[in-house]
Amino acid sequence: MICTITGFVTGLGEVREFQRNDGTPGQVANIYISDVTGRIKAALWGDHVRLIEGLDIGFLARIEDCR
Repeated sequence: MICTITGFVTGLGEVREFQRNDGTPGQVANIYISDVTGRIKAALWGDHVRLIEGLDIGFLARIEDCR
């Protein structure tokens, strides 16, 4: 399902590096977003990992077209 989420950043995970099955390197990082309905974990993959560099706890975030 494709959706859009909006809420406040309530947690930031570490950037993790891994090796794909084809041998190429990759990165992933988790962020946690909360609103009045609850808290979710969102995984940022590849180039999207760079987005956490400018995030702080309390930042109002909107992620569009996520799965």
